[in-house]
Amino acid sequence: MTLILPRQQLCQLPSSKLSTTGFTLIESLTVVVILGILAAIVAPTWKTLLDRQHVNAAQREILASFREAQFNAQRDLRDWQVCFRTQNGRVETLVHAQTQSDPIGCPTNDPRWRPLAGEISRNLQITNATLPIRNGYPSSRFLFNGRVTGAGATGSSLGTGRIVITPKGQVAPKRCVFISTILGTIRSAKGEQCN
Repeated sequence: MTLILPRQQLCQLPSSKLSTTGFTLIESLTVVVILGILAAIVAPTWKTLLDRQHVNAAQREILASFREAQFNAQRDLRDWQVCFRTQNGRVETLVHAQTQSDPIGCPTNDPRWRPLAGEISRNLQITNATLPIRNGYPSSRFLFNGRVTGAGATGSSLGTGRIVITPKGQVAPKRCVFISTILGTIRSAKGEQCN
């Protein structure tokens, strides 16, 4: 049975009969300290996990861009090219067909340049690219038969090479995509395999 007393009588009751619920300052501080310690332990692991997911997504998109250009070149029986650049703090890619008016390079003002892996591109950097350079951009050109060429480029004369992606301002985790033969063999790797 619950006893309901008016407020005046409640104040006159001995303290042993009053309800003492809630947390003390020491208990509250203890909880805050424990949560801070847990956050300090989890935060670096969480950031590492996010970084790994970002470079994996970028690697998948680079691989897809190379395969798209190679497939389109064989389908259309004409040269297709993949270009990479860093613009306004974002890593961008362009997959396009070569035209007669621009037989050499990567067009700088083409509206089809897109951020690599969407908004993740702001958190990425190209740390190493040994692909042929066309108009100052690492690129790879696929001929009508799906093979690569270094024509019109400085650097690698065969058109083979690699592109390495890492989180911005870091050296790891590292992901890369290779074009390893003149036949246009495309493969991906990670970590030390990218060196």
